[in-house]
Amino acid sequence: MSPTLGFKAFAYSASDLSIPVSPCQCNLVFRCDDTANQATLLLVATIPTANASQTFALQYDADKLLPGTVSLSGGNNQISQAQLNELARNKDSTSDVRTLALGIEQLCPLWCAAAPVFTHKPGCERPFRDLVDLSKATTIHVVFDYKYLQKPYHGMFKAFAKAAKGLGGFPVERLLKERGLRKASWEVFGPVNTVGAPPAYDNPRKRSRTGKAASSINLTYG
Repeated sequence: MSPTLGFKAFAYSASDLSIPVSPCQCNLVFRCDDTANQATLLLVATIPTANASQTFALQYDADKLLPGTVSLSGGNNQISQAQLNELARNKDSTSDVRTLALGIEQLCPLWCAAAPVFTHKPGCERPFRDLVDLSKATTIHVVFDYKYLQKPYHGMFKAFAKAAKGLGGFPVERLLKERGLRKASWEVFGPVNTVGAPPAYDNPRKRSRTGKAASSINLTYG
């Protein structure tokens, strides 16, 4: 079993690339077991909410990927040069920026602290909305520097990026629960309105109070 691999990435919904994207800054965490043919990708983001910064994790299991929608390509022309520069592992050498495209049939699990609802911190509407848009997307792009991925795990990552047959999801539930997260969905997010933004989405759950503060949870390792 591989160790946890965590590094900076930008991810965004790829349902309509004819309009400018607003990527969510996150960490890519790849867990795999090549002997059991298991692999799962986690996108972990820490977002300012009304009470405190909260950690959220989106779970993409290998057996939930749609064949024909998954690919790994070089470069990216959807995010800014400044954002591409942020991804570079070694600032003094050439980076190897790649884009992982994937599609899923159903929305992926969202892991977060226990709370009835999360609302944005005033002035931080944009990162909050970016995360919500990502959590509701069934087609996404993840942009990262491939040089962060250790060579022993290139094979499993490439198999994941092809939605190879025979792959299953890696059991990440224990890892996430040990860090105080619970499985939920995008419905834990409250609405947000900003000038010029699309209308606020609606949460069908009762919003009688705001969730309690939780500390940031570290899922990444160097």
